[in-house]
Amino acid sequence: MNTGNEQLKQLNQSSLDAASRAANIALTGAAQMVKLQLDAAKAALQETTGNSKALLAVSEPQELLALRGQMAEAQIKSALSLARNMYDIAAQTQSEFAKFAELQFAAYNQTMVAALDQASKSAPGADVVIAGIKSTLAAGTAAVESMTKAAKQVAGLADANFKAAADATTKASVRA
Repeated sequence: MNTGNEQLKQLNQSSLDAASRAANIALTGAAQMVKLQLDAAKAALQETTGNSKALLAVSEPQELLALRGQMAEAQIKSALSLARNMYDIAAQTQSEFAKFAELQFAAYNQTMVAALDQASKSAPGADVVIAGIKSTLAAGTAAVESMTKAAKQVAGLADANFKAAADATTKASVRA
């Protein structure tokens, strides 16, 4: 009876630890996003103040046109930088969640195999059923690993495409 209580206690503790870790990952990502947005708001305020002062100092129409172009270029670069940083934070947070999920799945599989091994010792003759369950578990694990690998490849491709598009936009804004 004590073994059952200990197992339940361990299960509850591991569930609490997992929930705490997941919440920590989410809160860290959210905190990074909030900090980034606050920093961007401060920078935008400073830039707007500087732009307003520069506009007030303009005396020639050509000077105004040149200044507008410079301001537009600076705003595009700021927006792209903010988008890149937000994307990086989101990608990092997603990666941490993926690693966390992989570890949780591996721990679950290990626990299931141990429980099945214990069950096979306690129930003679159940070897065929337990072997079938273990086989199903192994097939599920292989499927999850395959999907995880495919998801990582897609994420890598999306990351490369996002960075290429951002670079192309930056170069186009400089040429304009």
